[in-house]
Amino acid sequence: MDEKADKVFELDLLSKSIFIPESGIFVSIQVLGYANTDGKLVETKKYREIKTARGIQKISTSFRPLLPFVKGEATQRTFVRRIFFNDKKWQVFDRNYNPNSKLLQTGHRNYGMGAEFKVYED
Repeated sequence: MDEKADKVFELDLLSKSIFIPESGIFVSIQVLGYANTDGKLVETKKYREIKTARGIQKISTSFRPLLPFVKGEATQRTFVRRIFFNDKKWQVFDRNYNPNSKLLQTGHRNYGMGAEFKVYED
C-alpha cells in the first residue's frame, strides 16, 4: 500500500478465538518501512545522520502509517513512540509531544481505525 492507494486492509481473526475482556484491549501498529511491488520490505536505515554544530545527530526516519485522522474527538486517544525520542517511551500525540507538528496544529491528533466484533453467547 502507498500514499496513492485508497484501500481498506481487513484482518480476519475469527479463527483465532481471541477473548476480549470487558476492560477492553489496546491496539498497536508498528510501521516497518517501505515495501517493493512484491510486498517484501525494502532495507532502509531507521535514521538519517545530520551534521549539526553539536556533531552528528541521528534523526529517526519517518514511516507514516497511512491511517485517517478522526476530527472532533473530545479526548486524546492516540499515543506514539519513536526510537530516538523520549527514551522510546509511549506518549500522548499532542502539542507537548511536538509543538511544531503541522498535523497537531491543524487538529489532526487521533488516528482512526475500526473494528468489527462478533459476540457469541452460550
